[in-house]
Amino acid sequence: MFKAAVLDDYQNVASRMANWDKLRDKIRFEFFSGHFIDESEISDRFTKFDIFKLSRERAPFLSSQLKRLS
Repeated sequence: MFKAAVLDDYQNVASRMANWDKLRDKIRFEFFSGHFIDESEISDRFTKFDIFKLSRERAPFLSSQLKRLS
């Protein structure tokens, strides 16, 4: 099963805005309302995830972070 992080859900509404149930047998979703800007924190905290859904443009994902996550 894949693990997906839905980032920057600052209004805590993403879990209700789509029909995530269609994918629940293949993907486990975790929703984050906080804003992460520190490259090390992002890399350390999200290494267990296979998929990232960026809810807003302000969650930075630099190529250096993606290399650390892979």
